[in-house]
Amino acid sequence: MSFLRTQNIRRDEKGDIISGSASIMNTVYDNSRQHKSKQVVVEKLGKVLWLGDSNRSGIFLNPQRGLFFYDSNTDRFDPVSSDDPRLPHTVEVTPERHVIFGTIDMFLHFLKKLGYTTLLKEIFPTKQDFQRVICHLAHKFLKDGSHIHVDDFIEKTILSYYATNISTSTLGCDTRFFSMMGNEQIKIDFFKKLVAMQKAEHPGFGKSCLVDSTPLPNDIEDNPFNALSRHGTGKSEAQIRLVLVLDKETGIPVWYDLIPGNILDINTLEKIRNDVMEFLELEIVEYTLDAGYCSKTLIQEFFPAADEEDKEKNANETDEKDERGDLIVRMPARRGYPFKQLYHSKKPLFGKGKYMFTNEKHTYFGIREETVIFGRKVNVYVYVDKENALTGFRNYLIEHEEEYESLSLAEKDYKTVECGFFVLISTYVMEPKDLLIEYFARADIEGVFKTAKNYLDLLPLAKWTDTTVRGKILSDMIATPIYLQSRLQVNRARKSMTSAIGALEGSICLVNKDKNIRIDYPTKKVKELQDAIGLSTGNNLGLVEYFESMELPI
Repeated sequence: MSFLRTQNIRRDEKGDIISGSASIMNTVYDNSRQHKSKQVVVEKLGKVLWLGDSNRSGIFLNPQRGLFFYDSNTDRFDPVSSDDPRLPHTVEVTPERHVIFGTIDMFLHFLKKLGYTTLLKEIFPTKQDFQRVICHLAHKFLKDGSHIHVDDFIEKTILSYYATNISTSTLGCDTRFFSMMGNEQIKIDFFKKLVAMQKAEHPGFGKSCLVDSTPLPNDIEDNPFNALSRHGTGKSEAQIRLVLVLDKETGIPVWYDLIPGNILDINTLEKIRNDVMEFLELEIVEYTLDAGYCSKTLIQEFFPAADEEDKEKNANETDEKDERGDLIVRMPARRGYPFKQLYHSKKPLFGKGKYMFTNEKHTYFGIREETVIFGRKVNVYVYVDKENALTGFRNYLIEHEEEYESLSLAEKDYKTVECGFFVLISTYVMEPKDLLIEYFARADIEGVFKTAKNYLDLLPLAKWTDTTVRGKILSDMIATPIYLQSRLQVNRARKSMTSAIGALEGSICLVNKDKNIRIDYPTKKVKELQDAIGLSTGNNLGLVEYFESMELPI
């Protein structure tokens, strides 16, 4: 049976306990001892504040448990309020506890270093709003694919000591936050300041842009964004599409918009272009687009008329086309486009060394020519990726041997290059290799979509009103450039973001009752990582001084 053992109990003149400690003890059998038993410590209870008459129960203050009552007869713990009448005076309870420090330190370090702390303070001037934003961003940045809720996440980190102007329990279902973020003016203000910050370092920021969209399937009913779509999903469903504009040089988002379903046309581009000009005073001078955007209207908007009669009809279009900038777009294999015609006309040249080049360990055939599409004179670039063509053809033969045998000779010839054959349309006149390199910059935008979906919780889109949907996506889009730029800093140290987060989660600290941070000594691996990415925090810090050093308003 358990019992209490007290040590160094001291009382004042009234008989109230002023110091001393206690532990839960138990007697266990030990054959090696004279009396065949020994006493062992079950748990240290901490400071003694009050003891019962039989010294078998009492009230204790413990760094881990806080203020509590323990009865050894029942082996029961019960919470105690600080003004319990058994106590000689009101007890101020600030239990010491260990919390995660390393990952939050990295997040705040990058937020400050990259200029986002100052930017966010300007957009969210009140402490409550700023603390909510910081908590949600830290959760998106650091949860690394786990399903932990934001309130639970913050409670186990050093940020729980910063978010004192809000109740962290409200972060888990934070309608106030997402409603605030749904304000269109906040979106405009953020991207205005982001563009200004980036242009200070990259003067050409935002002029040469990649534009693409991704579907955001959802279960949201009666949302005005929703439209039925099949694009990329294999079935019809209610869908919103996120259209993203990405700076080609830095890979940082410049702007985004939401559209219903899969409506991708010149009107989408025109709206994006006008919004960027109106809100950001930024002129997009180059578009790099996927085949989904290619349409008759797009071709007629960007390219000059092919014959004299059309030129006279459209004499006023020249200046307008110059204003729209340049275009690279992949040709779709559908009616109205000379996709198969270009294959047949260039097939005799596919094996000619004159037209071969390499890029990123792939060998390409590439050739440029002028042709007419929808009455417009355009530059088309015909390519065959030899590696992809061979791999795709081999897999097709393995899986569809009987079908292949039934094809005509011409169809069999096309199958040998089908998986590597593609055509680009562009306003540029340059070498095929150079244009292909320009187009392959589109891989950056796919990487951004992947980052937003896989690492920053862009999906599932589980919000139920127009405002909160907008707020959810804006919070994701704010987190995206921060994460992308921070990941670049970590990659330069030859580390991945996932491995850095995993390693730094082991860096914890103790916040004591005097509001000081005592950081546990890191392992060699963690110390090397901290040095590599520029974290230079000492082992003992004042809590307020630390947050002030990170430029967080207290």
